[in-house]
Amino acid sequence: MSRRRTGRWVGPPTDSLLAPTYLDAFLIDTYLIEAKAPIQGSMRQLAERVFVDPPLWLRALMGVRDAMVGPLGLKTGVGLSKKASGRDHVHIFKIFEKHENEIILGQDDRHLDFRVSLQRSGTMLYATTVVHTHNLMGRTYIGIIGPFHRLVVRESVERLLHPWTCR
Repeated sequence: MSRRRTGRWVGPPTDSLLAPTYLDAFLIDTYLIEAKAPIQGSMRQLAERVFVDPPLWLRALMGVRDAMVGPLGLKTGVGLSKKASGRDHVHIFKIFEKHENEIILGQDDRHLDFRVSLQRSGTMLYATTVVHTHNLMGRTYIGIIGPFHRLVVRESVERLLHPWTCR
């Protein structure tokens, strides 16, 4: 059964805590969903709904990614899961900042650093990804995963509005 998409790709919000990092980013994108009523819950709760317990297809995709990058010495989801503590992480992502209407999560590695912001404004939720690469490996990695990134972001964020159809 298909469902109507409720989100769209937009320019990054200028009032995000990530805005100062936009200028020199290798990749930046923002996906916006709009609910029919104000989006409720703490920013941590929203992040958990987006990132914890991903659908089977996404877990399989991450398994393929881990098998490819692990031998290169890059961080894997399995390795990050073992290091993640509940208070300062949401799933495999470290919490860098948490405010009433925005949470910044991400990871740093030797090939790139990335941040994802979930920013709420009434009925709207912006998911902004900012990636800074450190070397050719980082730029190549983003070139390969770019198309998958957009699919993963869209499906993950839309789970807030359609949790039963994104499994």
